[in-house]
Amino acid sequence: MSRRKFIPQQFFAVSVLTNSMTMNNVGATETETTTTIMETSSSSSMTAVTVPPQPNSDSESDSSDDDIIVVVPLEYISTLNAYIVRYTLFEENFAAIIDTGSPFLTKGLIMPMVQSFNNNTNTNTSSSSRISSDGSGGSVNINALPVVFGVLDISLLNGPGGVNFGLIKTTRRGIRPSFLEQTNYKSFCIDLRHNNNNNIDNNHRSPKLILSKRSMIIDNNIYYIPLVQDLYRRFKAPVIHYTALASKFVVNGRPLLINSSNPLYVIFDTGVSGMIVSQELFDGRYLQARTNHEKSLWGTVDVTFETITSNTNTKSRSKSKSNRQQQYSNNNNEDSNNTITLSAIKPVTTPLGLATPWKGFGKKNLIVIGLAFLDNLAMTIDIDDGKILFTK
Repeated sequence: MSRRKFIPQQFFAVSVLTNSMTMNNVGATETETTTTIMETSSSSSMTAVTVPPQPNSDSESDSSDDDIIVVVPLEYISTLNAYIVRYTLFEENFAAIIDTGSPFLTKGLIMPMVQSFNNNTNTNTSSSSRISSDGSGGSVNINALPVVFGVLDISLLNGPGGVNFGLIKTTRRGIRPSFLEQTNYKSFCIDLRHNNNNNIDNNHRSPKLILSKRSMIIDNNIYYIPLVQDLYRRFKAPVIHYTALASKFVVNGRPLLINSSNPLYVIFDTGVSGMIVSQELFDGRYLQARTNHEKSLWGTVDVTFETITSNTNTKSRSKSKSNRQQQYSNNNNEDSNNTITLSAIKPVTTPLGLATPWKGFGKKNLIVIGLAFLDNLAMTIDIDDGKILFTK
């Protein structure tokens, strides 16, 4: 969940040569050659992307832009405890944290139409720019379009956080448009699995980001966690966070009380390394730990979600409004209770503070879980359909 201030935005164009978009190699120097990432509308080519499930493809729209997917390798930076994507704006190289808690593509502060990189400053004479990341194989075919991006004040760059590649799509009116809203991607997968025998692809190894203009969770029998929009609709959050309702929250083997009248909202945020919890929840956990003489406040943390399928979701909507409280998905569906648990050991945990994040939220329960819970998993989100799926 981001708290970054933006100064007035500039416009740049995503300039793409016919059938290709260049991407910088991970760790490459400025003098090294560039490669391309794959983006294709062919359903047979999509099988090369080994992150299940695959985007839907209809034979009648083989040549449509709606079929396009983009595969972008990610790089882990240990000093940041974050995954980054490398890209180019106005012919200059940048790196940004992959952040599912922010809507914006941002970069460091530079003067309008002036480029600054590696202590070299040059006047920009081009009216368009390439957006890029490292990659290999294949090609991309995107029409050039104007995109708004944020420019961070130097005071923000010197503090916590940093330049981010935001993947939240929906923002309120009056807020600058998000990157995904402008580029019309409808789903994405952040694959952070490592050394997985089922994830071997010489062209697209993990970790990687996949962007798709089609739904990626299409099997009606796959168990997924339904996303909720309560923070946006009821409490007037400025964006639609990727949020679900937890069915259980257990710390050091001890459950904390959550129910329909006192629900626990969980935001999935790859821009957070550990966990952020609301102040009331933090204080309640502190009291519980002291009462039970526990040695660690946040030792082993388990967050459990109930799951549904598209079929059961349709049935439950016709019977009851309680479907909102069902959560998350287990692709293998091996749990008879249809639940899945995300766990972390000693995650760095920060209280949200006394000030509530949104009007009317009050003392309700909220946690933001980051890479401590999400690393080594593939997280697929269908934005428009409100689904999230985790794959080991």
